[in-house]
Amino acid sequence: MYAWIRANAADERKEKDTEEQFFYKSRKKAIGPFKKAAWDLPEAVRHEIGAALERKFEYLFGSSASRDEDTVVRFVKPVEVAASAATHGFVRTTAPGLRGARRPGPPADVSYLPYRARMAGIR
Repeated sequence: MYAWIRANAADERKEKDTEEQFFYKSRKKAIGPFKKAAWDLPEAVRHEIGAALERKFEYLFGSSASRDEDTVVRFVKPVEVAASAATHGFVRTTAPGLRGARRPGPPADVSYLPYRARMAGIR
């Protein structure tokens, strides 16, 4: 992918960009040409990638910093939201091609703080 980015997005590289900055800014463009190959990876390879991502997220969300209830309470301020279609399970979207479509939204009894606390493992 790096070789593809160097060859196909070189004109977008700024003079002051390091190679890492250039790759970071251009990485989205490399997904399309490699999407089929990524989907067609052998099951064992996909499983290995998934396991590595699992370990990374477990580390990030399982660390003491994200499990500290005092930190959550200190920085996350619950917001009262009036009852609407969004709080009753549906959200109207105006995305292109989906005008007026409905998709499931958050349940009515979920507020941000309890959700964040559950995600951080706080009971």
